[in-house]
Amino acid sequence: MKTAPKLLPWLARSAGITDLRAEELWLEASQYARNATDEFETPKYWKTAHDRVINLIQAEAFARNPPEVTPWVMIQTNLCAGLLALTGLYAEVSANVRTWFARVIKPAI
Repeated sequence: MKTAPKLLPWLARSAGITDLRAEELWLEASQYARNATDEFETPKYWKTAHDRVINLIQAEAFARNPPEVTPWVMIQTNLCAGLLALTGLYAEVSANVRTWFARVIKPAI
């Protein structure tokens, strides 16, 4: 049985977590891969474990240090919310206009 990947300490340091915590996450990812693939030490198993450990390390790093919200992010968020509101308003108005025209202009049969 192989040990943790050699890349694990580098991933841990770049995410700001300890090597011990990264090894715990690797064991969790390894168990997940074994259960998900029903295989052990196959390429499919290693890929699943590798992807899982990277996701776990990213989640751990995000939980420890959430990104800062800058004023620029707030401006973008507010602009997007305003545009979504305008899109909804446009859809509602156009539906009402179509309904009004359908009532006013009735086909002569």
